[in-house]
Amino acid sequence: MNELIRNYYRPIDIQRFEFIIGKIPRDVRTILDVGAWDNLLKEMLESRGFQVVAVDLEPHHSDVLKADITSLPFRDNSFDLVTCLEVIEHLDKEKMFIALKELERVAKKILL
Repeated sequence: MNELIRNYYRPIDIQRFEFIIGKIPRDVRTILDVGAWDNLLKEMLESRGFQVVAVDLEPHHSDVLKADITSLPFRDNSFDLVTCLEVIEHLDKEKMFIALKELERVAKKILL
């Protein structure tokens, strides 16, 4: 992890992502990170050899694609694993159910 990331983020944030990454099964290769915002998780995953696509409604990094969680621009079962951290709790009830169906639709194996 580069020094800029280490200095910008609180240690607890990095530890949380490290914990999540440690739970990913060995057979996972492709990951979609929904709600990526600033790209930290994507960068951490890519540094471990995963192929990652990151999306956010309002991206703050050029490597993050603009996409709405209720209408993801990917085919069914496109990714071995889909992460969606700190997003669902910000949606109203109607959007939450639509979003969960979309996340499940694009996840081939695991939805985290």
